[in-house]
Amino acid sequence: MRICIVEEIANCGFHLAKGLGERGHEVLVLLDRKRYENRLRFVHETPNNVNVKWLTPHPLKPRAFGLAYPLMKEIIQFNPHIIHVNYLWSQLFISQIAAWFLRVPIVGVGHGWEVLIVPHSKIRGFIQRFFLNRVDKVILTAEYYLQELDTIPEDKKAFIGRVVDTEFFNPDIDASEIIERYGENIITFIARLYKSKSPYTVLYAFRLVIDQIPDANLIIMGKGPERRSMERMVRKLNLDKNVHFLGEVPNPEIKKYLNASKAEVHGFQQRLIEIGISHLESLACGTPIITSYPKKDIPGVIYATDPSNIAQAIIKTIKDRQFQREISRRARENVVKNFSIEKGANETLQLYAEIFKERGILKD
Repeated sequence: MRICIVEEIANCGFHLAKGLGERGHEVLVLLDRKRYENRLRFVHETPNNVNVKWLTPHPLKPRAFGLAYPLMKEIIQFNPHIIHVNYLWSQLFISQIAAWFLRVPIVGVGHGWEVLIVPHSKIRGFIQRFFLNRVDKVILTAEYYLQELDTIPEDKKAFIGRVVDTEFFNPDIDASEIIERYGENIITFIARLYKSKSPYTVLYAFRLVIDQIPDANLIIMGKGPERRSMERMVRKLNLDKNVHFLGEVPNPEIKKYLNASKAEVHGFQQRLIEIGISHLESLACGTPIITSYPKKDIPGVIYATDPSNIAQAIIKTIKDRQFQREISRRARENVVKNFSIEKGANETLQLYAEIFKERGILKD
């Protein structure tokens, strides 16, 4: 089967593309070149049976107009049996025109802004509803989204959670070089440097950690508009020796830092309603995450909301080695069982089969 994946958040698409390719399907992944960042897995590795093409939009505004022709051209030339779009906005609308031309099914995936914000906008919501009511299925990556996205019929919605490559991200990676450089008591923050990622909450919490563990180090990986303000806060909090800004770290290096880290700490915004892909990468390495994700029974997830209890969680994770070993083991086991590529690929292929059956298409 030929599957075209139109990608927005490339690390999510990578895991799915790898799983589909491993099952013998021919996969084409189309990426807007604006997403060409060192952090993305597709920059460093292409899975078997997967072809990746980076699209350069024509210089038109809005950007979607410039993306329309190159995106439709690649889809039509590939002539897929199904189109899978990891976004419920412009890429989906363009891809839907190609799907109509080719008379093939199309599914869209919702995972954030376009589920929580767009449907409530008068103009954007109207445009989105027009297209969503014409796709075969909308995949939502968190169960909460099933209720939140109430602008389309229930039979069009399906829940398939995020998946992660548990072979690539694993707890047996040599991190001695990182530990030698930053010491044993490492905490990581891996996210875009935006206010929505709660970086200042983490910095305030880390100030409290240093009061009890002076040799702890916070490694910040990511780029974004808040970096200069964060650096000023680091100086104000007298954390210059303990906080390290590494910028955008190549994806193959991320797993080394996660294996050196005692905990990954980010995600304290309001309405944090799913475990993100970077969180799953951490858990797959056996690195617990400290976050405000409200489901408190997930192995490896330590619930915290404000600088004080975030700091307490960090301190416990660093000092209590038995606790750290146990939570690490349970985190890894849970991800392998519930968030593996195999599970996600199988559920996706099952959904494709249902769509083909509904359309009366015979497909192996």
